[in-house]
Parts: sequence; structure tokens; C-alpha cells
Amino acid sequence: MKQIYRKIATLALIFTMFFSMAAPITCYAASGDTTVYVTATGSKYHNEGCRYLKRSCFSISLQDAVDQGYTACSICNPPALTAAKTTTTAAPSASDKTTASAKTTTAAKTTTATSSIPSWFDAAFYATTYPDVVLGLKSSDAQVLYNHYIQYGITEGRFPNATAMANAIAALKAKK
Repeated sequence: MKQIYRKIATLALIFTMFFSMAAPITCYAASGDTTVYVTATGSKYHNEGCRYLKRSCFSISLQDAVDQGYTACSICNPPALTAAKTTTTAAPSASDKTTASAKTTTAAKTTTATSSIPSWFDAAFYATTYPDVVLGLKSSDAQVLYNHYIQYGITEGRFPNATAMANAIAALKAKK
């Protein structure tokens, strides 16, 4: 019986030593256009591959995640937003042209990031027709809504625009 206890104690010691030698996890600073991932119901943002993204995963820019109140996951330790890239909501003064230039650059990057949304997807229609999605995602951002439609909305029978909904209704009426 003593041998079993010694083996268990030895294994516990080896296990403890192994995990105490693991490299510390570091968090890197990133710009606002860095891509992070959020879930449909969570309040954290994550790195790609985090275990919390198994059920739902929506890409979003780091700046948008911070602006929408998401905080960093303590498991995957995603990058943090650098203070230099944080935008303020106050309007820049006329004398502060560098701040206005930085905001213009940030706005251009945001526009470029959302250009991956196809023209047939109407985010405003999707948000107003499916308020449960907006509530669950805690976001009405066009990219987040498009990601939801691609991952879940298609299989749930949701429509990407008013024309698609009207066509489906007309097809159902024609069958009767």
C-alpha cells in the first residue's frame, strides 16, 4: 500500500513541476484593426482557436470589441489594445489636425475591414427583422451580423435581405 502512495506522490510531484515550469502567458499590444473573435452570448474577446469559440465564433476588430464592452479572455490571453490606437468619442478641435488624421486613418481601416460583406446582405434589414440576434450578439455591427448569418442564419432559415424574404413568401403562396 505504501508503494501506491509513493507512486501517486511521485506523479503529483512530477505533474506539479511540469506545469510550474511552463512559460508564462504574455499579452501583446495590438492596433485596433487586429482581428479577434467573440461568441454569440459571451462578454469576452478571444484569439483564434480558443476553447470558448467551439460553439460560436464571430470575427471582429479589436477596436470594435473594446468599444462594444468586450474584455480579454483570461484563458487564451488575446492582444490588448494599445493606448495610442484608442479613439475617443469627443470631436477633435480644429487645431488638433494630427488627431483628426489618425481618426480618418482608423475610419478607412474599418471601412476596408467591412468591405468583405457582399452587397446582397442587408445588415439593417437583418438587425430589424431578427432583434433576437442583435440582443444575443450584443452588437448590430454589419460584419458581426453577416458572420452570424453565414454561420447560423442560413441553417435557421433567416433571410439576408427583404427581397429574399419576399421571394420566399411568394413561392409559398404559389404552392397553395
